[in-house]
Amino acid sequence: MTTSTATRRKATTRRERPQITAEQARHFTRESLNSYGQIVQALEDRRPTAHAECRCEPYVDTFTFGRWIPQGFHVRKGEKAIRLATWVPVEGKEDADESKAPYLLPRTVFIFCRCQVDPNEEKGATS
Repeated sequence: MTTSTATRRKATTRRERPQITAEQARHFTRESLNSYGQIVQALEDRRPTAHAECRCEPYVDTFTFGRWIPQGFHVRKGEKAIRLATWVPVEGKEDADESKAPYLLPRTVFIFCRCQVDPNEEKGATS
């Protein structure tokens, strides 16, 4: 495979994500009791070692890397993500009768709690 083919393939398979605001990053359109339980368990498992004082709550203090950025935070270097197994709805391809039947795909989502992030410094700020 040539470099131009690899670049073209990567460009066509990668979908552009719309930029979200800080307010949109704090709210979820879908919340799952299963995901909530997975996050609580993962946070409990981490408390004895890395973050003993961490009292983060799912869907309040835990977000993906991409949701922390618009809120003005960055994940500290070396922090390990919590892996969350979830299902993502996807629109199906058009059938012969031109209907698009949605279906679910399994995905692994990587989230970080508030104890793992620091606020971004203002650009151009002087101390």
